[in-house]
Amino acid sequence: DWCRETVAVHSSYDQEAPAEAGGTGAESKAADSLSKADQTDEENNDLWKKAPVGGGMTDSISMGELLMEKLSDTLKQSRSSHISFIGPNCPDRDQQTTNGSEMILRNVGYCIYLSRLQNTVDYIDDELLFHFTFANIGVAPLYWDWPVRMYVYDKGGSCIKEQILDLKLSELLPGKEITTIGRVPYSRELLKGYSIGIAITSPDGTKHITLAQKGVIPNQNGVHRIYKKVRY
Repeated sequence: DWCRETVAVHSSYDQEAPAEAGGTGAESKAADSLSKADQTDEENNDLWKKAPVGGGMTDSISMGELLMEKLSDTLKQSRSSHISFIGPNCPDRDQQTTNGSEMILRNVGYCIYLSRLQNTVDYIDDELLFHFTFANIGVAPLYWDWPVRMYVYDKGGSCIKEQILDLKLSELLPGKEITTIGRVPYSRELLKGYSIGIAITSPDGTKHITLAQKGVIPNQNGVHRIYKKVRY
């Protein structure tokens, strides 16, 4: 396997051989051991859903072979292992533009984007509702629930609404979608036009996540302008 070490994934359970073959007590003990082993393996197989896993690439096969001739196998194992990091044994910096390193990096960790945006009107509360559907096309979740903020700007670009969306990114597993709703009081300003921004920022505000949104580049504050509606 290309992954020489997987953090906190290998089973620490050592199955003990029965002292007697064919005895009822030995059979019971062996069956209990197998049951515990299966349970431990199952828990370990799902560990990536709760904590980051990863490891260094094997040194028994050359890096060039792993990233070129055996690239398809390397990518397959990367996806099936749900890794969030590779190291300490990994491609050198000067190798990263000459082989499959970039393709491997695309199969490490999370890759979050907004797959769908719909708006509806709540006539009872006189609000405009934005239904955001987020998806993860990576191989692992983001394990920390960083706040996801919605920003609403008027036609002139001034922020008229900021809201933290009800979304736990740690639950956004690969291949899964989660829909959450942002609410904005309906006003005459919105009739003139508005735009919507989304930002995922660390709690201390120093780091931002770039969404895998085609054609959308976040600003220095990590805000992605994902939608704009203007009335002339």
